Amino acid sequence: MAQTDELYEVIRDYPGQDGDPSFILVTKGEIVHVIKKEIEYYTIEKNNLIGKVPQDYLLPFNSEQSSGQDQENQKSVNSSKQDNKSLHSKSKFGNETEASDNLADSSVISVNTSVFSWNNMLFEIPKYEYFDIVKKLSGDAMGKTFLVQLKLTGKPYVMKRVDYLEDKDKKRADLEVTIMQKLSSRYTVRLIWAFEDREELFMITDYCELGDLRKVIKELKLLSEEERINHVWALFAQIIKAVDIMHSLGIIHRDIKPANIFIMEDGTARLGDFGLAKDISVEGFAAVAGTLNYQAAEVWTMRRMTFSSDLFAVGVCIYELITGENPFAAQSQQEMIEKIKKGDFKALPSWVPIELRQLIAAMLNPV
Repeated sequence: MAQTDELYEVIRDYPGQDGDPSFILVTKGEIVHVIKKEIEYYTIEKNNLIGKVPQDYLLPFNSEQSSGQDQENQKSVNSSKQDNKSLHSKSKFGNETEASDNLADSSVISVNTSVFSWNNMLFEIPKYEYFDIVKKLSGDAMGKTFLVQLKLTGKPYVMKRVDYLEDKDKKRADLEVTIMQKLSSRYTVRLIWAFEDREELFMITDYCELGDLRKVIKELKLLSEEERINHVWALFAQIIKAVDIMHSLGIIHRDIKPANIFIMEDGTARLGDFGLAKDISVEGFAAVAGTLNYQAAEVWTMRRMTFSSDLFAVGVCIYELITGENPFAAQSQQEMIEKIKKGDFKALPSWVPIELRQLIAAMLNPV
């Protein structure tokens, strides 16, 4: 616990907590004084009232650039050039997207120490016993994931368990932790804690309550064309911002697909699962990895992956959001690969705005 007196901005409405007067109502855009910081909650003062607010409703206030209701949004695609277009969309799948470049929080997670630093404060790293396992979510060679609850607060998180005995396992796990530290922002799934226990590494991350993009693809098919496009623009802006931040740090994801794009309770999208991510700032490319349906032409022609490989995968995801189908659907795996190599994808419907069709085409065509 730490005492402080800092200005923070409320980034979304918080109604307080029924039956507990210690929690205070705040609205998006308010500037409040944070007078005490705990792991889950901040104690704030506003208008001579003092109360608690969950910490993820607040961001440090920057007087030069705040996240007000009328802030203009941007969407950027960085293939060889950045194509920036204004965007202002609000939907059940995405709040008004904010393209501020000053979004990364200051979370720092230490793997092999007894404390972690977060917003310049030190806290004890939790242990495995501090969590209740709710259910298993997935499991593969990269590790097993579980929905868990922190016993102290009841708040849900996702726990990823990976082997941490052999040197190669440690190297891979430590790299994933390091990458998630660098990428911490409102556009990516955040690493909250990482700790070693019982020859395993445990990574505790955000729980994305509304599932992943696969569910959204099904839901959008039920909407009108205009509604669908509005939702797609909002999600596109958030996904491409996550990729832009990642690439600016020299990191390639290598496995962007609907199953790895998650939806938070407030409808915003976050890119996650960085188990295959690599830093290519030195060599400029990485070995092939990921899922066939989302692998770009250079994967099959040059046997390597670059930043463009990630953009191709985003293009496929956005195409699927619009149509519910893969743009390179084929009768066989080899036929799909040949279509990808040639850029032979099915044209988007005419009701899709021309600027969106052009953006997706630029992402899907071979580099």
